[in-house]
Amino acid sequence: MLTIERRPENKMTSNRQASFVGIVFGLLALLVRAEPTGFFLANMLYVVLAVTVVVLIGSRAPWWAIALHIAVAAAMSFSTTGVLVGGVLYVVTLFYSSRAGSSQLLKAAVVGASVNLMFHSHWTEFFGASSFVGIAASGVFCLIVFRSTSMMFKVTWKKVIATFLVLAAALLGLCFALLMAKEPLTSGNRLAREGIAALNQGDLTVARERLDAAQKQLDTASSWLNSPLTFLSRAIPVVGQHRDAAANLSSSFSQSLQQLSIGLAQFDLEKLRVVRGRLDLVAISNLREPLAQMLAVMNKLRGDLSAAQNPWLIGKIQDEFADLLGDLDQQLERGANARVALDLAPQILGSDRPMTYFVALTTPVEARGHGGFMGNWIELSIDKGHIEVDEYGRATDLNAAGGRPRKITGPADWVERYGDFGFTNAPGGSAGEQLWQNITMSPHFPSTGQVISDLYPQSGGTKLDGVFAMDVETVSALLEFAGPVVVAGRDEPLTFENAVEFLLHDQYVEFAVDDRIDLLESVTRQALDQILIGELPPPNVVANRLGPMVAQGRLTGYSPDPDVQDLFTRIGMSGTLACDETVDCFAVTVDNASGSKIDYYLDMKVAYTVETARDSKEVQGTVNITASNSAPSSGLPDYVIGNMVGLPRGWNRMLISIHSRLGYVRSTDPTDNLTWWFSTEQGHNVSSVYVDVPPDGSVTLSVELGGSLDLSNGYSLTARNPAAVRPWTTTIELVEDGKKTQLKNSAEAGNWVLK
Repeated sequence: MLTIERRPENKMTSNRQASFVGIVFGLLALLVRAEPTGFFLANMLYVVLAVTVVVLIGSRAPWWAIALHIAVAAAMSFSTTGVLVGGVLYVVTLFYSSRAGSSQLLKAAVVGASVNLMFHSHWTEFFGASSFVGIAASGVFCLIVFRSTSMMFKVTWKKVIATFLVLAAALLGLCFALLMAKEPLTSGNRLAREGIAALNQGDLTVARERLDAAQKQLDTASSWLNSPLTFLSRAIPVVGQHRDAAANLSSSFSQSLQQLSIGLAQFDLEKLRVVRGRLDLVAISNLREPLAQMLAVMNKLRGDLSAAQNPWLIGKIQDEFADLLGDLDQQLERGANARVALDLAPQILGSDRPMTYFVALTTPVEARGHGGFMGNWIELSIDKGHIEVDEYGRATDLNAAGGRPRKITGPADWVERYGDFGFTNAPGGSAGEQLWQNITMSPHFPSTGQVISDLYPQSGGTKLDGVFAMDVETVSALLEFAGPVVVAGRDEPLTFENAVEFLLHDQYVEFAVDDRIDLLESVTRQALDQILIGELPPPNVVANRLGPMVAQGRLTGYSPDPDVQDLFTRIGMSGTLACDETVDCFAVTVDNASGSKIDYYLDMKVAYTVETARDSKEVQGTVNITASNSAPSSGLPDYVIGNMVGLPRGWNRMLISIHSRLGYVRSTDPTDNLTWWFSTEQGHNVSSVYVDVPPDGSVTLSVELGGSLDLSNGYSLTARNPAAVRPWTTTIELVEDGKKTQLKNSAEAGNWVLK
């Protein structure tokens, strides 16, 4: 109990005035949401009483002690406004410290303002940091005043013991409730993560089961955290904040999971099956509203989880939900993409008019910048959800078809870089006669799709509404849905388990092939025919199987419609080489120049080292590329190990290109007598060179790059590993101010974003 020594009446009047000032500033502190507990009445009592006591004691303090309190309060504010307010209070202190007979009421007002400044602190270095420092600073301030004045206080030990017992009972009750809530809270988090993971995989049944189980566990945790055992703890500063944050989180989290489970019950993906080549457009449209409701619930759930990351919640609970928050962010992104897809699906599926699409069938055993050589193609149409295959053909068919001259109008950088490969080298800048086999040379598929859309109507085709490309592994994945297909002359049917090796290699050994006619078209035709007369699984199953193909760049799409193209970009299906201008971009591509299927034996290793320095925009890069050729020099058909450029059998001639924001500086290999040529594509500098690799041999290129990049937000990189027969091994290392960091060492195909 604080007791002020009895003074003459005028002193008592000053104390009353100071106390009144303290009450006023205490109420002001409540307005800035000073909440030492999770209980409003306790907050009001603690804050007003604490501020009043500090102000009352401070009204008798020496000015130098008040100045010290102001300095700590201003430093804690971590804001320009706080420092300015502290400066004004400090000037007042300096002015009146030199004047005799300063008013006790004035000191009370200055101390009250200083205490309020502490309540505006934004310091959250650790849980309760501002509270601990503020309490400590004010406590030291009060002790200084006690030692330098004649103020006295005494403590009633019975009250201290009673207070201690109440606090002990409150803490014991809270600890017991937390102990009982720990297991269901942990289980609820784990089950919720499993539910979100199942939702990402499109397994709605499992997702509902896990989310329902998680909701029950969180309900149990919420019951313990809101039980009478925890009521007294709500009045304890800091502890009450922990209790309320945990209880509110578990309760709101449980409610969101329940609503999410109810929303999932409205989804019936079985209605979205492709049955006999037809999709139900009405069923697709009916899913738009339930999906919007689910996204709203997930956004609320994300808000609940974000609350777990505030400085008033203990680290253990923050960590418990941090991973789940990351999972939910991924699902929200997928949900947003699904919403866009549902909006555009009627247009893509021909609700208003028939849509025509071109599908390039590629094989990486004859490498191209996009991945592989297009030997075959398909034209299909979709009218009001009904899918039909209109035509199949070979690249040679398109070379011969159509009128003359054929003219490619763009994109300009594509035409400039690849024009001499049959696209603009005929009289008058028109296309040549042998061009379709090189159509996939560019690693930037949006440009390739535009060129195909431009060239196909001039090669006997019709106007296109979109272009897709899929390689051998994608065709093999389709066999999982189509079932086995029969290959004439082969005893064993092709399945998704054995098709890849057959299409990449065995067909060229088992069957006599004198030109570029292979069996990829035949297998794809049978697979599509079987799919279109049967049923596909629900879209989640199809997406899970084809998703890796998209991620690896084995299945790409282009649309002249900006909204559809944006959808392809959002889901990673656009095959774009372009990246943000503020980051470095890097890719190595190979284009087969031998005219054979020898890239089945190609093994590539790429090492990219980037050097940056603080306070500099200059960036240097070193690229080491090793191309190894394990092809034999005999024993296989010329179609595999031969070539059209006069080299001995087994040799592999290839065009290696380095795409980068940085420009070519020099080749650092002293034995390099190769001729490099330079161009640009999608804002990248492209450095290219022809290389001949002998059988069972290798060639290594070492190249220095250099240039300027915007490093204001640090160095970041977008890189690509191509979808090859044999996965490329790519290592990326950053040397920043002499410190080395390995950003990536992987054979994973696809695009990477590294920071």
